Amino acid sequence: MPPRNRKNQIIHRCQQPTRCKDCEVRRRALFRGVAEEQLNWMQEYRHAQFEVPARYELFSEGEPADYVYTLHDGWAIIYKTVSNGKRQIMRFALSGDFLGFQADLSAPMGYGITTLTSCRVCAFPRARMEDMLAANARVAMRLAEMNARYMAICQTHLLCTGRKPARERLAYLFLELYHRLRQLNPAIGEEEGVEFPLAQEEIGDAIGLTNVHVSRTLQELKQDGLVRIAGKRLYILDPERLQALAEFDPSVVAENGYL
Repeated sequence: MPPRNRKNQIIHRCQQPTRCKDCEVRRRALFRGVAEEQLNWMQEYRHAQFEVPARYELFSEGEPADYVYTLHDGWAIIYKTVSNGKRQIMRFALSGDFLGFQADLSAPMGYGITTLTSCRVCAFPRARMEDMLAANARVAMRLAEMNARYMAICQTHLLCTGRKPARERLAYLFLELYHRLRQLNPAIGEEEGVEFPLAQEEIGDAIGLTNVHVSRTLQELKQDGLVRIAGKRLYILDPERLQALAEFDPSVVAENGYL
């Protein structure tokens, strides 16, 4: 059955799901490193592949969940809601990321995940995760690597939000997403920019600023010739100056930056 969603949005089960051995995102997803001869066996753990609309609630905070997911393509938001009802975005999920894994898979979700764009996801039953990890040590190690990288990104967001001025926070977010997206699409030239579907609300919820403050700070970066956003694409105009402003370390978001 499809994942539950309180908004009752319609999703579609892919009639011809991508096979693991043909998957173009496998090199950056959970099954990276699994031997070719084992992929058909590992694929048996996948329940289905779904097409999910934008603004779809994959997981709700405090509620049980039936699946974990590999994000095949699209953008999603990992967030928590604070006591005043405001949302804090912990991380943006991109193609290849693994969603919904937590220490106690039988417990209600400790955070929420909502799609930002339309997405394709591969669903794995939570009840079978322990068996899958026990059956293949390489998959278990890969999951540990991925979660360490996610933790590094979240820790850096915490530092930026708590200790850095608005310009540095925004510059860091732009560089983080820019470098992650360039890793996904290394053939894209700098002059082409990268996909950037974020509205000021999502930016503000990620770096702890109001919409007005985001707008003013973004305008400052544009006027300084550092960035440009047009047609839902982000262009980094002066990488060296922006990186110096943000004190950005690309190894934090590199695929193997943290093990």
